[in-house]
Amino acid sequence: MSAVRDIRNQLKPLVGLAPQAIASDTTTVGPIIDSAGYDSGLMISLIAEITDGSYTMLLEQSADSAFGSGVTAIADENLNGDVDSGQEADAALSASGVSSLGIVNQPERYVRLSIVSAGTTSGAVVAAIYHGKAEVAKISN
Repeated sequence: MSAVRDIRNQLKPLVGLAPQAIASDTTTVGPIIDSAGYDSGLMISLIAEITDGSYTMLLEQSADSAFGSGVTAIADENLNGDVDSGQEADAALSASGVSSLGIVNQPERYVRLSIVSAGTTSGAVVAAIYHGKAEVAKISN
């Protein structure tokens, strides 16, 4: 018998940003996510129907559940992605569709995603899903 990792029960998918058309230079803010009980997370964004502009993920954190105070960008050392040059470079969304940033050792309980758009006239449709990772669950065969 071998143990099989059950990834579905390890991840808790939440809306990071409901699908939205972005057609101006703005910051589009997603819902506040409570990451209690999760030791890490992954924000996966999807960009569709892009016509122009640039779009960047900004992951923020706070101890305040309403994000009323103490809001800071999640530090680069608490993120992992494809490049080692910081959140902004790693989080640039492209016409290829999917981008992601991992969150590890997050100091604050609450997180949220913002999409920062620039050079936008007609825009794109953007969405994101956050997956919080719980403890490893094993199933025996």
